[in-house]
Amino acid sequence: MSDSPRFLNVDVDVRCGAGGLPLLNHLRNRSVLLCEEDGGFSFEAIEQHDDVEGCVAALVALVQGLPTSLLTAWNACEDRIFDVGFEAPSGKHSVMVELLPSTVRAISDVGAKLRVTIYQTRSQP
Repeated sequence: MSDSPRFLNVDVDVRCGAGGLPLLNHLRNRSVLLCEEDGGFSFEAIEQHDDVEGCVAALVALVQGLPTSLLTAWNACEDRIFDVGFEAPSGKHSVMVELLPSTVRAISDVGAKLRVTIYQTRSQP
């Protein structure tokens, strides 16, 4: 494994209570639903990309393409978080991840927060 973190994926975590049901139902056929919990859900793009920018662009396009009523529901949600996942190199005490300003801006433009999750490398048995 290299000394750089390995990009895994981007998912979107949404918390919006019962008012988000129409939004969830719309996204169910246009994304990969990862989990559905009381008051919230997580999804990722159907088409995966090998880089952060491609994944974020696909998810931002999905949000920007929502019908007006569902865009209103999206904006009313308590939390809209783009969660960018990386796997840390084995044995590293700390790692750094850089995101392009355009990527951060695209997330902000759809009213979402950015979270970066660094996963510890799994040990091989």
